[in-house]
Amino acid sequence: MNRSRGLAASAIGAFVVAAVALGAGLALAPVGAARAAPAPLFTLEFTGLTPGVPQTESSTFQLDRAATLASFAWLEQTGVMASIALEIEVCDSTGSCVDPTALGAGFPFAAGTVSVAVTAELAQAAGNGETGSIVGQLTFVADDELAFTGANAAPWAATALAALAAGALLLALLRRREDSSG
Repeated sequence: MNRSRGLAASAIGAFVVAAVALGAGLALAPVGAARAAPAPLFTLEFTGLTPGVPQTESSTFQLDRAATLASFAWLEQTGVMASIALEIEVCDSTGSCVDPTALGAGFPFAAGTVSVAVTAELAQAAGNGETGSIVGQLTFVADDELAFTGANAAPWAATALAALAAGALLLALLRRREDSSG
């Protein structure tokens, strides 16, 4: 009689541990699809700027999947670029363009080649020269539907661990029962 109480207590304990492991795994896992956040940097150099004459430089990069442009930041502005106004336009592979400095709730981009064009214009001759460079960063977010990778794998791993714990407990209980019978 004492052994059956011990077995019941062991079974209940193992199921509690399995349930806690499953619950913790599900609680720690993010809700919804994982978010991909490509954040391409671009560097543009301007040389020979002439006051009153706009100069445009551009760069391109690949966006692997459709995404939403979430933010933009100038990371570095050197030389004359540190003190003049810049106009920027970012266009996706379909030709849809946006000024990332005026983003509201984001702007959807199609997958493919993305172009960044920056126009600079000196209002007057600069004392530190007519050259400079800029570094900017665009941040994109996209739904990532790749199951069983990254954060999406956490609930599955927790479920698998809980199932293994419950299975190990049942095996131990069955062996203990066989040993006590025989």
